[in-house]
Amino acid sequence: MQLRIAFQVVVATMINAALNDPGPCIDDSEMTDALSQMLVSYAGSQSNASR
Repeated sequence: MQLRIAFQVVVATMINAALNDPGPCIDDSEMTDALSQMLVSYAGSQSNASR
């Protein structure tokens, strides 16, 4: 379940950025790196909490 939530946050953020045209943010690798890090951090922290 936690992976689904984390994935939904990533997808929603990407769609929001594409629709609102935030400029160079969407083309910046920093954004994708940050979203990837968030996904791994959230999914990892939630799986450790359930143990």
